[in-house]
Amino acid sequence: MGFGFNLFVFPILVIVFGAFLLYSIIRIIIALINKDKQTIIRLLKNWGITGLIIISIPLLITVIKPLSSKMIVNENDTRGNYIIDREMFSGKQADWQYNHYRFEITNDNKFLFYITENEKIIKTIEGYVTYHSPWESVRVKIRLNKSKHHILKYTPTLYRDIWSFYYVFRSDKFGNMFFKKGKWGKID
Repeated sequence: MGFGFNLFVFPILVIVFGAFLLYSIIRIIIALINKDKQTIIRLLKNWGITGLIIISIPLLITVIKPLSSKMIVNENDTRGNYIIDREMFSGKQADWQYNHYRFEITNDNKFLFYITENEKIIKTIEGYVTYHSPWESVRVKIRLNKSKHHILKYTPTLYRDIWSFYYVFRSDKFGNMFFKKGKWGKID
């Protein structure tokens, strides 16, 4: 319906608005017959307030919707460095994963998955990403050049928040692994 009205609310609003309009017309006719200026002024004020409300609600929804809608992710948004999101699930396992796995999507769509020991990169698994957009946000598909890894066995799932997004990789060994954009730094 345009402003988020569902099929049950919209007809009710039309009926209420129509009833208020019919009531107002009848009251104005009676006030004109009785020459009652106060009633006419009161009805015009009510219609002014009603008109203000009718105009304000769609405007308010138009302003609020972008502030509460999830981010639309495009190809440029996906490029960058990713680290384990230690805030999603904190603890020793998340810290260990943070120090041992991260990845990068480059501007030329290369996919570089790093197996690390803290800041030292032990192994790099290379591939590339392709994009498909069955919905508004693009989805990445990872194609590896040669090696396989249990974290890269399945296509990652994109989850969007209002101002950010993250990827969940399903690992047969670790379960779900949460990666967010960010720069790796040493843990205290």
